[in-house]
Amino acid sequence: MPIHGQAFKVGAGFDGILHVDGDCVWVEDTNVEIDKEAFNVLWPAGYRARGQPIEIIDARGEVIAREGDAVSFGVGDMELVVIPGCPVRRVLLATELVDVNGQPVNTPTPIVDRPILH
Repeated sequence: MPIHGQAFKVGAGFDGILHVDGDCVWVEDTNVEIDKEAFNVLWPAGYRARGQPIEIIDARGEVIAREGDAVSFGVGDMELVVIPGCPVRRVLLATELVDVNGQPVNTPTPIVDRPILH
């Protein structure tokens, strides 16, 4: 699962449904009724995906979300970068997961001084 190492002081929020296609972890915007947009996601350093069905693991090693979950997370930026294994589309740089299926999540966010795309 691609990650970034960008620290963010401010950002916007995003609400979506977590999906997986092969090696691509992406979200579908739930704030739009018609023509919902899909976004690839770069997660903070230390986050990873594992298993079938896919689980998202935070930097502490805890399962924080699963494929099909409704997720809300902070977005520090939106970029056009190519992520291997994913269709070409806009990419959200997630800061931290705020809630999953309406339940609050407390996840760590690493602090670095520049983006690192993996």
